[in-house]
Amino acid sequence: MLTALETTSLAIWVGESLWAYPALLACHIVGLAIVVGLLSMRDLKLLGFFEGVDFRIFSDLIPLVIAAFCLNALSGFLLF
Repeated sequence: MLTALETTSLAIWVGESLWAYPALLACHIVGLAIVVGLLSMRDLKLLGFFEGVDFRIFSDLIPLVIAAFCLNALSGFLLF
């Protein structure tokens, strides 16, 4: 099955393109930074830090976390 994935045109494009792999890697890192950063800030809020910040701000950022996770999953799949 992995050999079949290696021979797809998308895998060949990522492997042979000069900019595809670095661009996908940058997208993967940005997505990971957004997910880990926002979720760790929310966890710190639950632990008692950021007392002046309302918790609703973090619930408003959930769509951004979901979008960053989807970006991370897609770029991770393409990097695989």
